[in-house]
Amino acid sequence: MITSWYSMHPMLILFPIALLLVVPLFILVGAVLPPLRGRPYTIAAFLLLSLGTAGLFIAVPGGEAARAVCHCSAAGSVLRLHESLARETKIVFAGLLAIDLGMILIAPLPRRPENRLFSTALPLAFLILYSAGAILLVNTAW
Repeated sequence: MITSWYSMHPMLILFPIALLLVVPLFILVGAVLPPLRGRPYTIAAFLLLSLGTAGLFIAVPGGEAARAVCHCSAAGSVLRLHESLARETKIVFAGLLAIDLGMILIAPLPRRPENRLFSTALPLAFLILYSAGAILLVNTAW
């Protein structure tokens, strides 16, 4: 039985981590398929990114509560680093979410079926940015 907010942090953070680490697979599939067939994967990636980012914002207060009850001086520096990385991770994924939203909204504007810029090139470029966020996420969780 869960008795306190701070004890929920490990459970709350695993779900967003899993969601955020699966997003690149959906983006990659959406970029490789023809635009009309890849669009559902792109939208699914956006939804997973939205849920994962929201989960980060929910899990961080639980981590802050856990830090408040920890009275270990030896773990203090590690917890401060973890907390700092968690704040950076929230900001990075909020930015990635905004960029992805822009790509979702802009993609249907040019009505040229042969134009793969928005269906392939931009998502693949976005994956490069996303990989930096994923490395930060894993580093924070580690």
